[in-house]
Order: sequence, then C-alpha cells, then structure tokens
Amino acid sequence: MGFGQQQQQLENQTVSRRDENLGDRPNRVFDAEYVPNQVIVKFSSGVKTADIETLQQSLGATVLGTTTNLGIQLWELRNLTTDQAIATFGNDSRIEYIERNYLRSLDATPNDPSFDQLWGLNNTGQTGGKLDADIDAPEAWNIQTGNNVVVGVIDTGVDYRKNWV
Repeated sequence: MGFGQQQQQLENQTVSRRDENLGDRPNRVFDAEYVPNQVIVKFSSGVKTADIETLQQSLGATVLGTTTNLGIQLWELRNLTTDQAIATFGNDSRIEYIERNYLRSLDATPNDPSFDQLWGLNNTGQTGGKLDADIDAPEAWNIQTGNNVVVGVIDTGVDYRKNWV
C-alpha cells in the first residue's frame, strides 16, 4: 500500500469525540480528531526494556514509530481500545504519559479579506490570468511561516535596466 493510500485509510479511520480521559489536565483537547487504537507513549526515565515489552504485550501493541530525541513511541493497539489503554495505564509508574494520536493541521492562509485578489501569491485564475501562475505562497506557509522575521521591500518604481538615452 502506497503512502497516499495509507494516509487516506488513516483519515477514514479517524474519529472525533469528546476527550473524557484528560480530566483537569491543562492541555486537554475537546472534540479533537484522533486515530483510533493508537497511543503515543513516553516512558518514565529508567524503565527497563523488559518492562516496556511487558506493557506492549499486555496492550497487544505494535510499535509503529519511535522518536529517540523525544523518547516517545507510537503504538497500535490490538487488545484494548484507546480509551481503555489510557484509563488502565495512565497512572502506571513506568509511563510518563500515554495519550491519543491526535490529528492536527495548520492553515496558515491569511484571513485578509483582500487575499483572494493577490494573484501573485495564489493565482486561481481570479482575474482571468493563468491558473497557478504564482509563487505558491499558501503551500510555502504550510511548510514554514518563520519566526520574528521582518521583510522590507524597497521599490522605487524605476526600471534601471532600461536604456533611456
């Protein structure tokens, strides 16, 4: 199965429901989409590999991914639902946290009411021009928006390359 098919299958499996298990945690998310039967697990420091394997077996978990710099793993569950796993292992001393695999997306397109007139940034043919003859600004903004960046444009309006003589 190709990546696009996997992504579509993942999107078809997502669910949206109120997150009851996060309780009074300050970062609780309500009505958020998440991937069913998947959890993100971070282990407490000093947890032995044998303990991790025991947890995986009890959850019927398969490791889908690991980030060594953050020390977390993405697990797919076979024996328990996501809610059951969080309720059962949320207070386990071997686990720093266990949470749903939430889906997030960023829409960095400006809310400027005149944005649709800026064909150079995102040309949809809105002024009769050629579709997609633009700098792909929304696509770029979905990759990077910058941080503390100041851009200055100096334009005298004079074509200094033209031979006026």
